Amino acid sequence: MLSASLFIWEILLALSFRKLTYIMGKLRERMAKFGLELAEDKTRILPIGRYRGTKEEFDFLGFTFYNSRSRRGKYMLGIRTSAKTLKAKKQAVKAWLGPKMVTPTKLVLTSLNRKLRGHYNYYGVNGNMRGLKKFETFVCVCTFRMLRRRNLKRKITRERFTVIWHQYIQRPRITKQIWG
Repeated sequence: MLSASLFIWEILLALSFRKLTYIMGKLRERMAKFGLELAEDKTRILPIGRYRGTKEEFDFLGFTFYNSRSRRGKYMLGIRTSAKTLKAKKQAVKAWLGPKMVTPTKLVLTSLNRKLRGHYNYYGVNGNMRGLKKFETFVCVCTFRMLRRRNLKRKITRERFTVIWHQYIQRPRITKQIWG
């Protein structure tokens, strides 16, 4: 679903403004045929591309797309996790970890690993590694704080937590090469 949608957007980004307005008109007609309409406040044509000279960015399917440069200095469409999506995910992690204070550490970390793998599988596209690492660091800090609050007699040390973390949690990785 994600790669097909991005492929469609890559094609649309390569078209001229005139062709895009024509396509938008046809799309409105086609949707009206089925009693549907485009949300005008969410639908727009952005001048994004190598020679557009714009700093605009847009959110689509939980990602933010923006003009960027590759390591070699060539133009590319940059991609990162949307700030709104990331904020919601961070709040969800905190809410999920809250009631896990009494659950055994092994069970917490194995289920947390499944959740993180799902996050990496969706958001693990090339160009978004920094976002994956930031999210993993956030989850790691939240988990460490939760485990430190558990035991008043003998708190877990940072070194011990790091060993346990690397034993159960998979490192973030790129799972999809969408730009070739």
